Parts: sequence; structure tokens; C-alpha cells
Amino acid sequence: MIQILPAEPHKTKIVQKLPLTTYHQRLKYLDSIQFNTFNLNSDRVTFDLTSNCTSAMSQEQLSSIFLGDEAYAGSRNFIHLESAMRRVLGHTQIIPTHNLLGAKKLIAKVLGKKNGTVLTNSTLIDTIFQDNGMDCVNIKIPTPLSEVTPSNFSGSIDIKKLKKEIINDMTKSIAFILIETCPASSHSQPFSLKNLKETCSIARKHKIITILDISFIVENAAFIIQFEPSHRKKSIAELVREMVNEVDITVMNAGEDCRSNAGGFITSRLEDIADELKNQVVVYEGLHTYGGMTGRTMEIVAKGLEDMVSDRSICWRITQIEYLFGKLRENRVPCIKGGNGIFLILSDFLPQLGHTEFPLFVLSSALYLTGAVRTVVDDMYEYLLNSEKSKTLGCEIPRDSFTNQHLDHIANAIIKLYENRRSIQTLQLHAKGKWTDEFTFELKDKNMPLFPIINELDEHNYEPWKITTIEHIGFTEREYRQKAAEEAGYNTFLLKSEVIGIDALTDSGTSAMSFEQWSLMLKAHETTYSSKDYEEFVETVKEIFGYKFVIPTHQGRAAEYICSQSLIKDADRIPGNMYFTTTKLHQELAGGQFIDVIVDEAHDPESSFEWKGNVDLNKMEDLVKKVGAHHVPYISFETCVNMAGGQPASMDNMRQVHDFCKRHTILVLFDATRCAENAYFIKKKDPRYKNKTIKEILKQMMSYGDGCTVSSKKDCLVNMCGFFAINDLRIFNKAQDLLRIYEGSRTTGGLSCQDLSAHTQGAKEMLDYHYIRSRVEQTQYLGNRLIEEGIPIVRPPGGHAVFLNARMFLDHLDQDEYPAQVLAIETFIEAGIRTMERGNVSKGRNPITGKNYRPALELVRITLPRRVYTNSHMEVIVQAVKKVYQRRQSIKGLKFVYEPEELRFFQGRFEYLKRGGAK
Repeated sequence: MIQILPAEPHKTKIVQKLPLTTYHQRLKYLDSIQFNTFNLNSDRVTFDLTSNCTSAMSQEQLSSIFLGDEAYAGSRNFIHLESAMRRVLGHTQIIPTHNLLGAKKLIAKVLGKKNGTVLTNSTLIDTIFQDNGMDCVNIKIPTPLSEVTPSNFSGSIDIKKLKKEIINDMTKSIAFILIETCPASSHSQPFSLKNLKETCSIARKHKIITILDISFIVENAAFIIQFEPSHRKKSIAELVREMVNEVDITVMNAGEDCRSNAGGFITSRLEDIADELKNQVVVYEGLHTYGGMTGRTMEIVAKGLEDMVSDRSICWRITQIEYLFGKLRENRVPCIKGGNGIFLILSDFLPQLGHTEFPLFVLSSALYLTGAVRTVVDDMYEYLLNSEKSKTLGCEIPRDSFTNQHLDHIANAIIKLYENRRSIQTLQLHAKGKWTDEFTFELKDKNMPLFPIINELDEHNYEPWKITTIEHIGFTEREYRQKAAEEAGYNTFLLKSEVIGIDALTDSGTSAMSFEQWSLMLKAHETTYSSKDYEEFVETVKEIFGYKFVIPTHQGRAAEYICSQSLIKDADRIPGNMYFTTTKLHQELAGGQFIDVIVDEAHDPESSFEWKGNVDLNKMEDLVKKVGAHHVPYISFETCVNMAGGQPASMDNMRQVHDFCKRHTILVLFDATRCAENAYFIKKKDPRYKNKTIKEILKQMMSYGDGCTVSSKKDCLVNMCGFFAINDLRIFNKAQDLLRIYEGSRTTGGLSCQDLSAHTQGAKEMLDYHYIRSRVEQTQYLGNRLIEEGIPIVRPPGGHAVFLNARMFLDHLDQDEYPAQVLAIETFIEAGIRTMERGNVSKGRNPITGKNYRPALELVRITLPRRVYTNSHMEVIVQAVKKVYQRRQSIKGLKFVYEPEELRFFQGRFEYLKRGGAK
């Protein structure tokens, strides 16, 4: 069953930064390549709408890079590929090739006949077959552009024409019938299964070999399931195998549905032909057990074969194509929906241009100029002109690389261009070639741009990265989640990740790292002594944070422990702008007592005060008067305060705290875990910093401190790391001793050099304005959507998470019935979304009275990992919370059945009360 999905059935694992350009830069680039977008360098293209070899791989596919058995003969990877082919496709023989052209070349050599005929549903003459003396005859059903749509199966073979060609075959011999799935030359339109079976039946009757190009087989199968009623209950895997079973041979471009960046293959159920192909592969490609592919590529293709028949994966592909098509049709843009993307109808888009005025090149150039979008212009020009492909401009959507926010930008660029199409200038030919990539042009009117700038599109209002690797996420039934919640003692920390759909438990160590981070990790020099990775780590931290001495730790709590043990004496008071669980515990273990000095507005979830992370200087003054400055070694000043809802502190407040503490000889130590988010809020909310960079703002923030602790698993975009930085040499030396005793060497802190190198790059990436803007604004988007739905949350939305106000949400429950814990587990049961309690359970019990602290804030934290989920996932969260809110009065409280003494929220277990709420 093909269905439109509300969000991606995966999360992001690895990202690659998108090149961001301005209109004037693109104008210059276009001129330099003479208006042929094929020749644009990739670092000048933001959205490359070409699907071949550009799709995101699964993390399992990516891991195959390291599984390459590069044996010249009989590699394990070939055996794996052969096994995957037999499981997925059902054919018995496979011949690997370097790509689809390699496969077609072998077909031409083995099955080609001089002056023979290739019957095909492709409207584009195949140059390989033509070059080998064969005629290509298009026998596709002729369909007017106005009627081209997947439901009409206009990629089908014209059965009458097929029979006619066979009957008229007096002087020519038919070499084979080549059937393409969703042929690109015909706007990527599918054929029906009924049509395929009828074609193959006729071919068998006349002993004609049938070849199926399965490069887009899952898209074709999806349309069959959608529009052929008799097949609606079949899975993609079943239908793919059924389609392949009809034909004698298949060929594939592994850069399409298999999501590889190279490779192809031929499969056959005819052993005699397979043997001939194997004899030829050693002549033109390589040995029959690798055929022009590396071992690692064969492993990637093998995994890609198995991945491609996932129902949810193809559902998301169809969803994205439908999404872009819907946006364009809403605005009357003339276009066709196909299996590989959207095709713009040139005659309707640019009616002022004749067929000989190169509308394909004009529209392609204008679209790049408007939205940094590159579209498909390729093939031999003479053949292109005589095919259906010349009537449209293809906008192919790479599989899982772009989000719907990216598609919004692409749609807006196309719509803007269409609305102002009369302003598009004409190109004149500068140099003509045999192939489209050889053509060059110049403006007819050199005093006018190709397309004038009307107004720039919104400020890169999309993620400034594309997705290169994905991780499939679990989708489970409610009954299964109910059982999983019970087994976990209704504690979201104890749920297994395999049962989670959207994991919003924490942003700690859960970021999607970049390609650049991974590449540096592979270059790391592993040692527990000094290394280049350690030196680069230290220098980068010094440069960004400005402190003299840096100690790496395995994560934030190790930095907290070392900091607390280095500075706190018995009976010391440690003021801070709200507690954090592990920070407070380490302060207490060192003999200190945490004192909350945050502004009162922070404890009011309804307050709209913009700087809820501020320190209340009157509270600081009162503390110093009460205990004396000598009992206050430092203030712990958290940026974007977690437990307050991710709320920022102002630059003015940081300066005032610095001045106060300097007068009283009290150190200022930042918990700078979310410092980049805080810097973004300052840039956004304080007009004095509007034109400052994130790096400049952060440097000024840190200048008001004497050091900091950082859990680098948050803003620094790494899966594991932390550090303690300080200006005081005496404290640094003491801290280093503790590091050696408890954590690791002074140059690693218990980390691998790979982790240090990833941190070096991640710390630089967190300063990128486009990245941090996208990160924080996603949180704002989720918060504002929940407010629109009437859900009580902490206002204003913070930087890293949205906090549900569980006290108001479940106002019929007493706080000792743990409403935040209940709400967290109910959200999981509702939709598989894991969140975190941040209220009575987290605060713990008073060790003297044994009673719960009952904090003012009883919250559920919906935490957004960096670069992992999209706004489509945010909508899923909104709808799930809304459903829980609608049934809130029926929800019962919880009680402990197992309660640890320290940090009870991690391992505690609960059960539901048998009665309703106490209030």
C-alpha cells in the first residue's frame, strides 16, 4: 500500500554543507560557463536536481565502504551482491559492470545484430546501440503532454505497434525489446504491470528476448500499486520480483534506486546468454566477479538492492514528488509529475521562445540564477531534439538528500520565475556541439541580465546542509509501544532505541556530524600521548573561547567533576542560574551547596521575558552578605539554561555579573554547553549585535568569565567530548592532576584522537550563522506550532528544546503523582516519540525530610538533536502532543516502584496509580 507519509521514515546521520550563493555571484558564474549549467562546478550549486549518484545512502550502505574485499577474483563482495540479487530480483545470474553504459555495451556486443532493431519505450535514441549498428524504434504509447500522468501509464508499450513491428519484420531482425522503468526520455512515466506482462507474452511467443532496465523499478512498482487496483495489497518487494520474473534480462544503473555513487549490473535467467556476457565482460569491463566495480561498491550496491524494496522508503520518495508537484500546481506552473521528479513544460513556461531558441538552456540558466538550482540538460543534442525529453526540463529529486524545506525553496524559485517569465531574456548560440554539454551561449542583449533580480528569496530559509547518510527509524503499533513502556517501568530512559520513532530525549551526543568531521576522524593519529589532534583541539578551543588553559574530558560531567573538586571546599555555596542535575550533584559531592540565583521570571513558564537565563544580582548580593565571599568560590553561569527551558542570558547581564564577581573576588565559570545558541539569541534579540558574527558575540560572552565547562556533545556537534578551560594556572595544574587520576592522559582525557579531531571541526561549524540559525529556528517553529494548537509550554520557546508545562497540561494530577513523567511516557505510547521528564522526578528528594522538592517547574522536555530531524518530524510531534492533550483528563498518575538515591530519573521505575488524580 503506497501512502503519503507525514515525515521522513529516517533520521539524518551525516550532512554536507550546502554552497550558499547570492544572485550576483550566480550571475557571474553563469557568464563564466557561458550559460550551460552542466558545466557549473558543484561548489556553486545549492540544489543539484539530478538523481543519478546523488541520493543519500543508508548508514548500512556507508559502512560498506570499509567492507571492500578488493580481491581481483572471487571477492566476498561479489558473493554478497549475487546473493542479494537472487533474494530481491529472483534471477540466477549476475554480471557486474561499472555503470549502466557498461551494461548496455555488453548487451550490444552479445545480442546486437547488424542492421537489427531494438524495440523500446524510450523516445531517446540509445547511442550505444546506434553506434553498434542497430536501429532504435520507439514503440511507446503516444500521449499528448496534457494527458501525461502516472495514472495513465504513458510509459507503456503500444501493443498494436509492437505487433505491427513484429509482423513487418521482413528485412530486419529484432535484436531484443528494451523496456525502461519510468523512462527519463518520457518524463519518467511508468508502464502498467498488465502492459509488461502482455509485452513479454508476445515476445516469448515470437522468441524475442526482453530486457528490463530496472534503474527506476521501485518508482514504477509504486505507481502500479497506486493505480492498478488488482495490485494495491502487494508490497514493493513482491511487485519488483514479479516484474523481473516476466523478463529474460535486466540492466541497472546502481546510481539510481540502489543509491550507489557508481556501478551497474546485468542479471539473466538465461544461462547461455549469461555465459556469453561473462566472456565479454572481461574484454570491456573487468573480471566477471567485479566488472569495473570496486569491492566496496559491490557491497554498497548489494545493500542498496535490499534497502530499495522498503515500502516506507518508496512512500517517502512518492511523498516528496507529490509535495513539490502540489506546490507548483497550486500556483498554476505547467509541469508533469513523474517517477523521478517534476518536469516543467517548456512551451507553456516560455511561450515567447520558439523551439529553435534553446528554451531548455534558457530555463535551466534562469532557474539557476533565481534559486541556485541545477536541472537536467544532457544527451546528444540531435537525439534530444527528436525525443519527448526536449519538451520538458527535468527537475529530478535525489532520494532522501533534500528536506521539504529545501523543496519549498525550489518551488518558490520556480514559481517566482514562472510569474515573471516574460522578463526572461533570450540566449543566442555562441558555439554548437554534438553533445549538450558542449554548447555555449551569450546574452542577446548584453546590457540586460538573463533574468532581473526582483527581490531575493527568503534568507536561506532552509537547512544549510544536504543529507548524505540516513538512519532508518522504528515504526511500531500502539499495542507494541504500550508493552515496551511497561517493560521499561514507564521511564523513557529505559526504552530501547529500536522502539523509538522520533527520539527527542536529549540533544547530548545525538547530533548528525558532517562529512568534514568524519573525514578528519579518518585522518586522526591515534595515541594516548601528545598528537596533532590534541594540539589542534586545544588551539581551536583557545581561539573560540579565549581561555589560556584547556583540559579535554570524555564528556561534560567529567569536566563538572574536575571543576567542582578543584574549587569547592566543605560548606561552600555555589550560586547558579538554575540547577542542572549532574552539575548540582558534583557540587554537592565536593562538599558545596547549590544556590539558585536565576531571575524570578525563569520560574514562571507563562512569562514572556526574553532573558530568562539572567542572574538576579540582588540574589547574589544577598548570598554574599549572608555567607561571605570567601565561601563563594565561583558562580556557575549557564548559557541557554536547560532546566529553565533553554532560555538565554543577555550580554548586559553577563557583563554585570562579571563586574559584581570581580569586586568580590569570585570567579565566573560559564557552563558554556549551549553557548552558540545563546550567542544567536543575542544577535537576534539585541539590535546592538545584529551585524556581529556568532564568533565575535561568543568571544565577548566568554570574556566575562574566568573559565568554563562544556559538554561538547551539544553545541560542538560531536557524539562524545567535553572540556574544562580556565585562565588560572594553579587551578589548571590541580585539574590536570585529577584528569590523570580519573579520566585519562592530559592529552586525551580518555577520548580517542578521532573524537578530538571531530570536535575541532564541530566547534568551527557551530559558529556558522546559517547553521545555528536553522538549528534554533527549528525549535522556535516547534514551540510556536504547539502554542497555535493551545498546548501549554514554557514561553518563549528556547534554543535546544521545547518544554511542555506538565503542571498545566495535567492539572488534575498532584505533583507527587509525577505529571511530567506521565506526560513523557504517554507521548511515547501515542506516537513513538521519546521525551524527557524535567520536574519533580529530576529534582529529587530533600535528604533531611525525605520529601520531594516539588520544583516550580514541572516540565517535559522535547529536545531536538542538531541536524537530525526535519520540520516534517516537528509536525508529527505537534499532532501527537495534541492527541495526548485531547485525552488528558483520562490520564492517571504514577508512583515509584524502584527509586535510586541519586539521579533517580535515570534508573527509576514506575507503575500507574489505580485511581485518578488527587487534585
